[in-house]
This record gives sequence, structure tokens and C-alpha cells, in this order.
Amino acid sequence: MEFKTKFWNKWWKDLNLAEEFLYMRDRLVETYLWAIGNYFEPHYAFSRATITKYTVMVSAVNDTYHAYGTIDELRCFTKAFLKGDFDAIDGVPEYMKVLYKVLLKFFNQIEAEGRSYRTSFANEAFKELVKAYIVEAQWFSDGYVPLFDEYMRNGLITSGYRVLPAASFIGMEKTVVAEEHKWVQSNPKVVRVAQMIGRLMNDIASHEDEQKRGHCVSAIEFGDNKPPNQLKGLESLPCLVYTISHLPINLRTIRQSRNNTTVFAKHIRAC
Repeated sequence: MEFKTKFWNKWWKDLNLAEEFLYMRDRLVETYLWAIGNYFEPHYAFSRATITKYTVMVSAVNDTYHAYGTIDELRCFTKAFLKGDFDAIDGVPEYMKVLYKVLLKFFNQIEAEGRSYRTSFANEAFKELVKAYIVEAQWFSDGYVPLFDEYMRNGLITSGYRVLPAASFIGMEKTVVAEEHKWVQSNPKVVRVAQMIGRLMNDIASHEDEQKRGHCVSAIEFGDNKPPNQLKGLESLPCLVYTISHLPINLRTIRQSRNNTTVFAKHIRAC
């Protein structure tokens, strides 16, 4: 699959995020390869581009909440972002205004391309994600340790697997119609399982680094709603992920139409 170097280099350079925010990870190539893993077919070129852009935006916001912003700054950013308009920018910390503008311009651009109906759910899911991020930031700021069930309710959202599947549908004009959009908005079981796998696998991979820089607890520190037990969590989570994933997803895949389940099966494998 050809990576359109000139196009993506210009897009990334125009964002100016790498220069403005040194703490942000440059994940452009990584996210594009992830998009190819979801659908490589030539006629899904717009979908690949869209989900790559959404993933880059999610990564930028994730890094801001998890690696840099103070709790007061993040509260201000969250309040403005949920309003979703340029008039709210005065309440955003000065250094965050660039990111705020980039996000709003991105959402407006996608809608201006005539896909406002298709983008509405993805954008609302993005707002849910930001609200979940601020919950984690508040937990860390307060030194609060939630129970496992409480952590997972919020963690399913921070997995990103409400935003990205919805973004995948935006460019699939011939294969995804209103019925499929309603289906994904209902948060069906296959989506919830994908969220859980994504959350747990992310915690396995990122826990050590997150705890070094400061972060709320992760799933591997829990054992049956008991105090943190890292060793037990590390040993048991891969088995838990495997057990959770197979039967519900396979059964759901059989029952759903090929259009929507193909997309989600690919998302699940990408976890």
C-alpha cells in the first residue's frame, strides 16, 4: 500500500503539533499502518485517511491529558472542548490554544466535506473520550484508587474504541448506511468487548511507563476489587483478554451483516 509521503508530510507539518508540543508522540506512520491493517482495499482510501487523522488527534489529546497538562489546565480544556466552538477558546490555557484550534478545524473540515451526518457520532464519541480522560486525571490528582469495576467503566471509554470504529464508518459510503450507524451507536456487545480488549492490552503495554511519569492506577494493579497486586495482574490479564475476546465476538460476527462485522473484526484484531 502506497504511503503518500508528500500529502501526509504536508498535513503533519501544517498541524504544527510536533513543534508546539514537544511532549507529543509522532505516530503518523504508525497510525497509517494501523489503518491499513483495518482495510487495505483501494476503494477505502478515504476511510484510511480519516481514521489515521482521527487517531492522530486522539493520540495528541491523550498525551496532553496523560503526560503534560495540570489538573486545572485540563479542566479548562475539557470545558471548552465540550462546548465545541471557537468562542470558548478564551477559557483555554495559552499553550493549549493551538491544539484546541487544530481539533475544531479538523472536525469542521470533515463536516464541510459533506459528511456531517456520518461525523456526528464520531465527534460525540470524542467528547465522551475527553470526559473520561479528565476523570482519570482527577483520580491521579486526588490520589484516588477506584475499584476495578469503576476503573473499567471509565477505561472502556478511554480505550478509544468508541471513537475509532465510528470514524471508520465515515468514508464507507457504499457499504455503511444509516442502519449500520444506528447499530454502532447502540454500543453492541462486540463493540464493548473490543473496548475491553483494547483497555486491558493497553494497560499491559503501557503500565510501567505510565507509573514512572505519574498516572492513575491501571487494570493490572487490581485483583478482584482488592488493593493493587501488580504481579497477579500481569500474570492473569493476557489470559483474561483471550477468554473475553473469543466467544462473544465470534457469535456476534455470525449474527451481524458482513458490512459492519468485517470492520469490527478488523478493529478487534488490531488490538
